[in-house]
Amino acid sequence: MGHSKQKGVFGLALVIGYGTLLFLVYAAPALLTLSPLTYGRVMSLAHFVVFLVSIVGFVGLGHALARRGRPRFWVGVGLGGLIGALGTAVTQYVSHLPQAETAFIQQLHGVPREAAVTMLHLHLVTSIILSILMNAVIWAFVGGLATWWGGLVVRRPTPDQPTAEQDRSAG
Repeated sequence: MGHSKQKGVFGLALVIGYGTLLFLVYAAPALLTLSPLTYGRVMSLAHFVVFLVSIVGFVGLGHALARRGRPRFWVGVGLGGLIGALGTAVTQYVSHLPQAETAFIQQLHGVPREAAVTMLHLHLVTSIILSILMNAVIWAFVGGLATWWGGLVVRRPTPDQPTAEQDRSAG
């Protein structure tokens, strides 16, 4: 395998690795919907922490891509959009499981069970599609900016200073 193919495979593996990690971080708060103890109490905090961790992850990806001379912004846009869409789809799926519905209903004191179930299922498909599209756009924007910004701090070698690739081939 040629050197350029190795770089391409490594770059793809880097993006897939970061993407998988960021997807798991993004979808993790969905598990909080399965318990009445965590459904409403820590969801907002969990989403805030996910946002901060995701920013750090995208910045790290941008830094790693810039060190290897790879484009950053559009990779971040694509990966962010994909994570936003898939993560929201998983979150919507988990939040509509029977256990999550029961946890939601337990949060609504004085509301009849039938009314709460109707509220959950009213416009179900439309809300899922709109949530997926909205979060895909938001995370594409966040991912693009954060990966671009993460690459700004990478020091480029000066013309008289050998690159890491030249060091490896010389040694």
